[in-house]
Amino acid sequence: MANSAMTGALLRGLSSAPDRVPVQLMLVRVLRTESLP
Repeated sequence: MANSAMTGALLRGLSSAPDRVPVQLMLVRVLRTESLP
């Protein structure tokens, strides 16, 4: 389970990304990264 990793990535993304970027895009990026080999 990569819950901590995903949470960390989301926190880092939200803290560095502008408020205009929806959280869904961050989730999609994390999911794509997690699914890659």
